[in-house]
Amino acid sequence: MSNSGDRCNFLYFILGDGKVAELMLWKNKRESAAMAAGISGIWLVVEVLDYHFVTLVCHILIILMSPPNAQDFEISESTFTHLFQTFNWLLHNFFEISSGHDFKLFAMVTGSLWLLSVIGELVNSFNLMYIVFVSLQVVPVVYNKYEEKLNQFASIIKSNMDKYFHIIYSNFLSKIPRSHQIKQS
Repeated sequence: MSNSGDRCNFLYFILGDGKVAELMLWKNKRESAAMAAGISGIWLVVEVLDYHFVTLVCHILIILMSPPNAQDFEISESTFTHLFQTFNWLLHNFFEISSGHDFKLFAMVTGSLWLLSVIGELVNSFNLMYIVFVSLQVVPVVYNKYEEKLNQFASIIKSNMDKYFHIIYSNFLSKIPRSHQIKQS
């Protein structure tokens, strides 16, 4: 059993340690509420009042325009290096998962992408982003409050899923010839 200090440190680590973690865990209630109200206000204007998002962004940018300073627009080389390293890492992991070496991970990623595509057909992208934002605001706080119960529930679900995966694997998937099995015979 972990104490609350370890739990908070773990959640801070998962949420990025700094200001983002404090916003997501509602440590500064005024800033978190302002962010939630701002995002909800944008959602209200775009979805309920049927204001187009691109038009809204353009109008906000027109209001915020000021004479530019050329030195403010310099992007350091390390920023691009970090972006390309992150892109290469994502690409490497994508191809590693798609190779099928870890079939359980491959099946989980494929199922998740399929589920996301089904959700994408049912909900428009802006509403989906809003739902994700609200979930990201609520889930860490709920998890922090009910950690023990949620961990027990998750372990029960995981053991059931492992049992079902083992049944499917032993009855069906293990009988499918794989390319490395064919080369050995």
